[in-house]
Amino acid sequence: MKSIIRNLAPKFIVVLLPLALLLFFSLVSIVQIFELTVLSLNVVPSFLSHSFSEYLINYSGGFVRRGLLGEVLSFIGEGFIIPTFNSFLFILFITSLSFLIYLARLVTTSYFVPAIAILMPAGLVSISIFHKDYTIFARKEMLFYCFTIYCAAQSVKIYRSRQKHNNDDHLLNAKINVLIGQIFVFSFLAMLVHEGFAFFTAPTLFILLSFNTLTRNQKYRLAVLGAYLTLIFLMSVILFLNHGTSDIASNIIASLPENVRTYHEAIDSLGLSAGQAVAQVLVVEHVGLYNDFLIAFSQALPIIGISLLLFSFLCRRFSRHGRSSIDPITLGVVVFLFGVLTTGSSFFVMGDWGRLVVSIAINSLLLILVFSDVYIHDFNRTCVFHKIRNVEITKIRFISEASLVDKKITFLVVLGLFWMGLVFRMANCCRYPYHIKMHGIHNYLEAVKDLILFYRLF
Repeated sequence: MKSIIRNLAPKFIVVLLPLALLLFFSLVSIVQIFELTVLSLNVVPSFLSHSFSEYLINYSGGFVRRGLLGEVLSFIGEGFIIPTFNSFLFILFITSLSFLIYLARLVTTSYFVPAIAILMPAGLVSISIFHKDYTIFARKEMLFYCFTIYCAAQSVKIYRSRQKHNNDDHLLNAKINVLIGQIFVFSFLAMLVHEGFAFFTAPTLFILLSFNTLTRNQKYRLAVLGAYLTLIFLMSVILFLNHGTSDIASNIIASLPENVRTYHEAIDSLGLSAGQAVAQVLVVEHVGLYNDFLIAFSQALPIIGISLLLFSFLCRRFSRHGRSSIDPITLGVVVFLFGVLTTGSSFFVMGDWGRLVVSIAINSLLLILVFSDVYIHDFNRTCVFHKIRNVEITKIRFISEASLVDKKITFLVVLGLFWMGLVFRMANCCRYPYHIKMHGIHNYLEAVKDLILFYRLF
């Protein structure tokens, strides 16, 4: 009996425990979103009224930014708009969660990695648990994140096929062309859905385009990247010129069915002039942009940054093929700074550090997963910012190979990541509390209670 227990113990710790944690936190998050959407199929919670009203923006008053999804919804019957909205949110969350777990399993060998990937601060589980703080699951950018996770997984699969040196180059190039086409078409439509796509997701997709065109000649590669930047720029200009007017906002509200006409918070913002929009950002209720800035850059982002560095270590530790020789800390720092520099500018446009933090967390997480199993020369060719003043950043070493295989260090990293994911509660800038709190575990306990009593909901 003792020998059986001794033989099963390593398998339990390495396989069964992380798998159980992955399934458990997945179910907890799914139940939370299920309660908010499917169980209340004909109701929009009060804290989602602004998010829902953004989906109602359409072209009934003329071409205007953010109107594509609303135009699609306008063809749905009056009694089906809210149920369609709730069903879409639930399916979108399930799909995003599944894609992220699949991507983590593609790259790494341990179930600890996907379990932590979904549990990261400002990650998918946090979005579901702290749904009143993070209404991201009901925002349009959730659709962007879902597509980006899909593209990241496809990029890993294509790179892996390329490394196998298959002779069927025609098929591989066809797959790359399909993915490039998907990114261009989706980006065009996404900009019509929400112009914030240029900040939330476009930079990450640009990196993935650069990564997938490594095997092409330099002219083709530059043409693809230049065309993508041009597309995003031109769409941004067009949408800026069609910012909206008060007349367009009034026409949109008038075109809505009676049962959803009261949801017009986001529609009203179309009627604001550029000066009024800036003033609204500079003073977010009574908190103010300066206070938000301090919270984001002195509290939230340091926590996210530390989590990403530890996660990068874990990805390299459990890398499926062990191709990468990039130091995990260096990779984490480069990817995190890229996210801050590209997405951070949206903070001064929107003044919402909740969306800023989630965008940086998710996009950085995806790039770490992709590049943790990539040869260093391919990473250098993909990311032109790997060199500063002739110093190769990717050659800087913080973690030794011996530390990567040290079980004690790995245990501490896993423990630290689970602790950070469960404890830190980062509230939205427009909701109380305004600062980072360390009582997130209470929300998780409530979610576990909901999971245990889930059957009573029926």
